[in-house]
Amino acid sequence: MMFLFVLLLCFVLCQISALPQAELDWLQSHATIENTQLRARLRSEFAVAGGTDLALFRSWYDYYKANGEITYPTYQTTTDYTEKVSFLASKVAVMNAGYTYRQFDWFFWNVFHKATGSTSLSEWLTDKSHADAIKYEQKKSVAVSAGISSEDFYHFWLFAYSTSADITFESWQGTPQYAKYASGKTLKTELARRGYSESTYFRHCSTWMEAATPEDKTTVTSDSTCSSAGGSGYSHCSASNTNYCCGACHGIATCSSNSGLQHCACTASDAWFSSEDFLDTKAKEDKRKECIAAGYKDKKEFELFWSWLNAPAPAAASVASTPGVVGPLVLAESEMSSATFTSGFQLTTGPGCAPEEFYSCTGSSGHSVVSFPGNGIAQPSQIRVTMELGWHGATSFSVNGGAYIQILTDQHQCYSNPTDAFVQFFLPVSSWNADGTNTLTIQDDNGFCVVYNHMAGQSALFDGKYIVIEAATPPNNPF
Repeated sequence: MMFLFVLLLCFVLCQISALPQAELDWLQSHATIENTQLRARLRSEFAVAGGTDLALFRSWYDYYKANGEITYPTYQTTTDYTEKVSFLASKVAVMNAGYTYRQFDWFFWNVFHKATGSTSLSEWLTDKSHADAIKYEQKKSVAVSAGISSEDFYHFWLFAYSTSADITFESWQGTPQYAKYASGKTLKTELARRGYSESTYFRHCSTWMEAATPEDKTTVTSDSTCSSAGGSGYSHCSASNTNYCCGACHGIATCSSNSGLQHCACTASDAWFSSEDFLDTKAKEDKRKECIAAGYKDKKEFELFWSWLNAPAPAAASVASTPGVVGPLVLAESEMSSATFTSGFQLTTGPGCAPEEFYSCTGSSGHSVVSFPGNGIAQPSQIRVTMELGWHGATSFSVNGGAYIQILTDQHQCYSNPTDAFVQFFLPVSSWNADGTNTLTIQDDNGFCVVYNHMAGQSALFDGKYIVIEAATPPNNPF
């Protein structure tokens, strides 16, 4: 049995295509991206620190990703932790008083707390939102007994509550709001039947259908177009002007003039499956699944990854004699020049890591800026940055306000370790000013100062310089 289980597990996992190495390299270079190893390590630290509530773990984990490395005991001293504990205590108090989660979520937190700022159960019991919560449960009980689903009643109540309308459920069914809600339910059913139950597909399909023209929504209009689409059994409902084609269309629609017609209806969602929007959405969601399978689950970081993956091809640039390198664009001399290091830097001279050094200490609330000219060169796909760091934390870099990437090397502190970090890395370029100034923004993510040394003992191109920026496209680089 164990052998069979392993085979089945392998079969399932092997259906998920592996990410190309260049994409894995990009993901691995972004330290803020969530992965299973990081989450497992933090769960272990959470348990060692005495944590048991998963809601508090998720809160700490989100805070950790947004603010850099912070231990759970330290997180417990933050305002974020205090507010979360207060929220959870209020939730427990309300539920222990006999109220359902939906009542709490909507009436206590989103209505009462949002209006008053209070989390007091005793104060809520005298507030109008509490009376509304009781009224909701009473009406819901009657509705469910009459055969109305909990989901339908919930949406009815949201409409009645938000509009202050004194309206019955039957009257609501005659409103445009109900028609839109019912249409959405039908669409979700159609998408799920075709294997696309994720909310992303529903959102994209709904948006596309609202913007599409009638011609866009029509794929089958005759027996011949039904056959061309790979279907058969074409029928037409004159009462609703709906076409039916089994094998090509997958919707459900009744026909008042022909009771035998219901399945295989050619709805607008069928046309969406032939659109570029569906193909783009599916490609993105398939890639998301590959990233999740590889351990990268963070939604925000996936958006950055997807933007990088689909960045437009850069304009062609002339290639110099050195293969793969166009430039250099700027060489910062050993003196810190205010024309190059334009914001957030300070210069100091020993004693220290080197005879002269400059540093930035802007922390997580600010950034420093290096300015360099485009020198008339067409937009490169990337720039190569070379520098020597005496000491740094996890530092992010961005060209002209594009996506940030982080460089991760061993931390070096010159006062205890004289070995500096000589680093070269590549940054994608999504915008470019060929005839003017470009900017390299340096963001220190963890509140550390960053020390930049002049590169003594390097090649002639780098020796004595603080920083060298080149337009470069080396072989096999992911950017």
